[in-house]
Amino acid sequence: MSNGRLQKFKERHLIGRLKRHGEAGSVDLKALPSHRAEICHQLRSFALQDIWNCDESGLQYNKQPAYSNVRKEAGKVLPGVKLDKTRVTTFHVTNADGSEKRRLRVIGRAQTPQAFRQNKINISNLPVTYRFNKKAWMLSGLWFEFLRMLNEEMRIQGRNIALLSDNCPSHPHPNSPPENYKGPITPSLTNITLIYLPRNTTSHLQRLDQGIIASFKSAYRRQYANYMVSYFNADHQAPPKLNILSAIGLMVEAWEAIPAATIQNCWKHSGLIGAVNDLVHASTQSYTAEPFIQQAESET
Repeated sequence: MSNGRLQKFKERHLIGRLKRHGEAGSVDLKALPSHRAEICHQLRSFALQDIWNCDESGLQYNKQPAYSNVRKEAGKVLPGVKLDKTRVTTFHVTNADGSEKRRLRVIGRAQTPQAFRQNKINISNLPVTYRFNKKAWMLSGLWFEFLRMLNEEMRIQGRNIALLSDNCPSHPHPNSPPENYKGPITPSLTNITLIYLPRNTTSHLQRLDQGIIASFKSAYRRQYANYMVSYFNADHQAPPKLNILSAIGLMVEAWEAIPAATIQNCWKHSGLIGAVNDLVHASTQSYTAEPFIQQAESET
C-alpha cells in the first residue's frame, strides 16, 4: 500500500534520506579558532584549579539498560514493555585539573517526593543539593542561587575563579536578569569571573560536553545494572523501579567514580587549556567517554 503523498513526492524527486545533525552541525568551524583564542586570553591569569565549568543534563534515572534496544525493530515498543521517561536534571561543576568536583545539584518536579516523606528525609541532609520546579530544569532563580553560594564560598576561601558557562536563557548574567524576573535578588559576583561561551560552540568548547557528563551517565548505568543483578540474585525476581531517593544514591556514586584524569582529558580535548598552562596540551585526539568503566570491567 502507498505511504501517501509524501512518499510519492520523495520517489518522484529521488529523495532517499534526509541527513539530520545536532548542535555540532551548526558550528562555524572557521570562527572556532578565534573563539578559542579569545577564551584562552580571558583565562590566562587563572590557575588550572581556579578555572571552572558548569553545565546541566537530563537524566532518565529509572530507564533500565535493556530498554535501549526495544525500538530497533520497525520503531515499535515490544509488547509488555513500557518505557519509563521519568527525568531529573543534574547540574555538574568541576575545575580544570579535576581536583575539585562540586556537590551535584539535582532538580526534580516534586517539592517533597514520596520517597522522602516515607523515609522522613530532611532534604538538607541529602548528599546532593535538591531543588524542584514544574519543568525539573535549571531556571534563572536556581542559577542565581548557585552563583550566590559559589561566590560566597570563594570569598571565604579568598579565591578568585573563572566560571565558564553556555549562554542559554536559563544562565543569565546577574547584571542582566530576564524580563519580568521575580526571583531573589541577583548576586553580586565579587570572586567569580563569569565567561560565556560563544553561541553554537558548546559541542566543541564545553568541557563537560567533551565526555565528563557522558562518563557520569555511563557510570550511573553501571551502578543501576549492578543494582538490578544484585536484587535478582537475592530475590530471584525483577527489581522494582527506583525511587528518587535510591537514584540519588547511585548518582552520587557515579559522580564520585569519575577520576581526575578523565576530567583533565576532557579539558584537553576542548583545546582551551593548552594555551593557558603547559601542564595540559591542546590535543584534538578522540576521547572515549568511559575508559575507567572498561578498566573496571576487565579487572572483574
